[in-house]
Amino acid sequence: FAGPLGVYAGNAYLPWEFIHFNLPYRRPAEPVWTRENSNLTFEVVAGRVRQPDGSIDRFVPYGKHARAALLWMCTEAKRTNDPHLTLGSSYSGFLRKLGMQTAGGPSRSGYGTTALRGTLAQLRALFAATISVSSDNEDPDGRLQLRDFGYRLASSSELWFSHREATDVDGLLPSTVTLSSELFGSILEHGMPVNLDGWRAIQATSKSPLALDVYVWLCARLHNLRGVARPTWDQLQAQFGSQTTRKEFVRLFKSALDIAVKQYPEARVSERLDGHGRSLGLELRQSPPAVTPRDSR
Repeated sequence: FAGPLGVYAGNAYLPWEFIHFNLPYRRPAEPVWTRENSNLTFEVVAGRVRQPDGSIDRFVPYGKHARAALLWMCTEAKRTNDPHLTLGSSYSGFLRKLGMQTAGGPSRSGYGTTALRGTLAQLRALFAATISVSSDNEDPDGRLQLRDFGYRLASSSELWFSHREATDVDGLLPSTVTLSSELFGSILEHGMPVNLDGWRAIQATSKSPLALDVYVWLCARLHNLRGVARPTWDQLQAQFGSQTTRKEFVRLFKSALDIAVKQYPEARVSERLDGHGRSLGLELRQSPPAVTPRDSR
């Protein structure tokens, strides 16, 4: 697997939009998901997904399976330099590389495990989803600039199922997806390498999608940091999209941070306290890269 797919040996890839912002951790009640990071606002709008039995589902991709599916989409496009992706050995092989295949073994189609079915459901939701990013900037003269861009993640897809009651694709037929030109361009121009060993270790040992997000964020943020950054807990909660209270978010984030730093021990990150010992947020400093120059190539 690591031979012809050598890029998978050390690296996966994500575009900047999905490093600075995150998918939800559990299924949102509404088909729209919005997050904020500094002067940027990120929105995911769920698309309609037709099931083999004819029913329609609509939800924003969420959880660990959605993150694994997104990682595959972007890494495969980067590896092949092609927005046209084929589900099959590359998809199931990549999930095996992530340790996503659980007990039960593959079915005739090769996608019979719980993990493969879960990631396939999230992958289809990603195909149908639309994202947008907007920003506002004010110049020294007080003039305000508003910017906005958006795109559907996939421009087209074609999946084959063995029958109408199937919950997995038929591995004997060519199921494909074509990424939108905007997503493909972002992967090629602004794709950030993710240390696959660290990502896989967190995926295998933690149930927390937040730990995966924090790890990816630290890998991208710390290496390129100039000076010192001091995000507050309110800012971090707005960015990472917790669906809980601020107090609970801080507790969960600290736990996720501990998990992430174990896989990125060079990370220079610490908790920031006021004069009375109250936690204000984090302090981030430039750190050695989690991905070596050789891996980056």
